[in-house]
Amino acid sequence: MKSERYQLDGLHPLRAATAGGRSLSLSSHAMGRVVFIAALIVLALIPLNLLQQKLLGWSCLPPLKAWLVSFKWAGNDSWMPMRVALDYARKAGGGSLYEQVFFTQHVKFQYPPTALLPLIGLQALGIHTTDMVLNNINRLLIVANAVGIGLLFRLVLIRRHGEDAAASPAGIGGAVLAGAATLLFYPLMMGFWLGQIQVWIDTGYTFACLALLSNRQMSAGALVGLICLLKPQFGVFAIWAVLRRQWRFMGGAAITLIPSGLISLAVFGLPAHLDYLRELSFLSRHGEAFIANNSVNGILNAVLGSASPLVWDANGFPPYNPVIYLGSLATAALLIGAALWPRRGQGALNGILDFQFAALAFTMAAPIAWEHHYGIMPPILATLFCLLAAAPESPRIRQQLAVLLAVFVLSAVCVTSGKYTSPTWLNLAVGYLFFAGLGALALLAWVGRSPDMRRHA
Repeated sequence: MKSERYQLDGLHPLRAATAGGRSLSLSSHAMGRVVFIAALIVLALIPLNLLQQKLLGWSCLPPLKAWLVSFKWAGNDSWMPMRVALDYARKAGGGSLYEQVFFTQHVKFQYPPTALLPLIGLQALGIHTTDMVLNNINRLLIVANAVGIGLLFRLVLIRRHGEDAAASPAGIGGAVLAGAATLLFYPLMMGFWLGQIQVWIDTGYTFACLALLSNRQMSAGALVGLICLLKPQFGVFAIWAVLRRQWRFMGGAAITLIPSGLISLAVFGLPAHLDYLRELSFLSRHGEAFIANNSVNGILNAVLGSASPLVWDANGFPPYNPVIYLGSLATAALLIGAALWPRRGQGALNGILDFQFAALAFTMAAPIAWEHHYGIMPPILATLFCLLAAAPESPRIRQQLAVLLAVFVLSAVCVTSGKYTSPTWLNLAVGYLFFAGLGALALLAWVGRSPDMRRHA
């Protein structure tokens, strides 16, 4: 029995999954038709966004325009609190970092101390960490992410049907479409507009998917380890990996996490890291009421809380509500439990679906899941699109494609927003991205349990 559960039964990493030595059948004509229809749907997002912009004053277009032409973009949703925290730590030491910056100054610095290491590293290289510089780094990372998603589509197709399928017009068209659609995906582009370090997480996660599907478990673990420096809830991947005996994945994560953690301890001290746990406890008890929080906490705060979901409080949080807190906690336990539940006897394709299920579930389980946090969805949707577009036609595949279409459109467009300049019933759809995420989780599980996936994984 192989130690790595996601090995392809002795096959070379870049060969297709086979059954009895034969490549799985692929109708290039049928796949081409699905890709063509998908391209029309993606193109339809442009007039839809134009209409939304005209009627409501906001859509995906302003972030897209800023990414295309605004090379001095000053969004600083992440950069400002990170610089405030780093400046304070340098002047006063790290021991009282969260007490002073978060609890006293009410600056919403919600990252662990390790998240400041990239700024320190850039500054050590003589790079000024201004909003403009960091946002231009984000601009390049979005390009890298789009390329990575196209490569992911191609690699899934190679795994499933071989090199010839990936080199066919339908295969090339699908890869290009998957990458290009990323630029019209609102949560991802909103990350750029805001000036968010989430863009780094999104790109790192896409390449972690590529690494895992290429049987480079150590590289995938190293990338997830780097993400954990910015997004601690991905630390649950340690339990996920142990339950699946993914020791190389764990080793890769340790290679990045342990040295970075030691450096962070040396720079900021142990008290700062312990005090961050107090901040996390506070955030879990209060959450955020603003409409952009697409978590169960955000939904319950909008329905049961006293704060207006259409008003952004830059310095405060909604009051503690035990019903909201317990509801959020129970949902988080269900999502994390579903993600950790071991799935036995998986091959590489089912393995990547399991990995993607876990990442999305961990994101949705958090008490604060801003719309830009769903920027990790494009590689998930691209993987599902490739598997379904290249599958033999059947009623089940058509149903799954319909669900995928609904999930993509719901997650790619802006439905609710505090930026709308006109009243709209759309803002009644509180937590729409959370429900799109539930649809994606259901589809990941459904496709993973499909008979052909189980037979050829």
